[in-house]
Amino acid sequence: MSINPYRRELQVARNLVTLRWANIAIIFGFCVAFIYGFKMSFKLEPIYGICCILALFNIYLTLHISMLGRQLSVTKGLNTLKRMMLRVLSQFFGSFKTKGLIKGLAGIPAVLAKVASVIYLMILETMKDFTFNPVSLDNIMQFQILFDLVAILCLTRYTGSTESPMFLMSVIPISVAGSIIGAKAGIAYSVFACMGWLINSMLIKFGVFEHVKFYSPMYGDLHTCDSWIWSYFMVAVLSFGASALISYKLTQAFKEKVDDLDKSLNISKSSSISMKHIALMHNDPWMVIDKKGKILNLKCDGNQI
Repeated sequence: MSINPYRRELQVARNLVTLRWANIAIIFGFCVAFIYGFKMSFKLEPIYGICCILALFNIYLTLHISMLGRQLSVTKGLNTLKRMMLRVLSQFFGSFKTKGLIKGLAGIPAVLAKVASVIYLMILETMKDFTFNPVSLDNIMQFQILFDLVAILCLTRYTGSTESPMFLMSVIPISVAGSIIGAKAGIAYSVFACMGWLINSMLIKFGVFEHVKFYSPMYGDLHTCDSWIWSYFMVAVLSFGASALISYKLTQAFKEKVDDLDKSLNISKSSSISMKHIALMHNDPWMVIDKKGKILNLKCDGNQI
C-alpha cells in the first residue's frame, strides 16, 4: 500500500524539528566548550538568547505540524470543527453537575487547551483554500529553512563573523532545501546565506558593526583581510551550491527506488489476488510461470501450492 505523499511530507517536517532540537543542544554545548574549555573570546549570553529563540520557534513548529496532521481527520470542514467545539463546551459545563464545582473548575486548563486547538484547526481549515496560505506545510518548510539560515548568520555574527566556523552549519538547511524543495531553491538559499555573511563581514570591516573576536586578539584579525573575505565567500557559495545539487540528485535517486519498490509491491499484490481468484473459479489443474520459465504458482488435484 502506497503512503500518502502529504503524510510523508509531514513525517519529513517532524524529522526536521527533531534535527533542530539536536542542533540547538550541539550549538550551545560547543559554545560552552569553546569558551570555558578552549578559552575563546566571544560571549555566551547572545548564543544563549539565540538558542532560546530557536527553542521557542521549534515548540511552535511541533504544535503546528501536529495540528496539520490532525487536520487530515477533519472530513467535513468547519462543520466538523463547530460540532467539536460545542461538544467540548457542553462536556465542560456538564462536568459542574456531574463532578461538582471544584473538579469542574480544575478542568479549565484542559478545556482551554482543547478550545485553542479547535480554533487553530479552524484557522488552518479556513486558510486551506487561499491562493497564498502562509501556514501550509510547503510554506512552513521554506520558512523553517529561512529562519535556520538567519539564526546561523546571527550565531556567526556573535562568534567572530569572518573568524567563526559556525557559518559552516549553513550546509544543513541548504542541503535540506535542495533535497525537499529542489536544486534551484537550495542554490538560491546558498546564495542568500553567503550574501548575508559577506554583507556582515563588509559592515564589520568598515566599522559599521563591532567586531566580536572568536579567538584571542594576540593571533591577529581576519576581519580586515579582503582576500580572506572574498576567498571564503566564493568557496562557501560553490560548496553550499554543490551540496544543494548533490542532495537533490540523491533524493531523486531514492525516490525512484522507492517508486520502483512500490510498483513491485503493487504488482505482487495484484498478482496474488489474481491467482486467488483463478484458484476459486477453476477446478482444473493450472500453472503460472514468469518470463524466465520459473514456476510461480501451481494447482493440481484441487490443491494450490
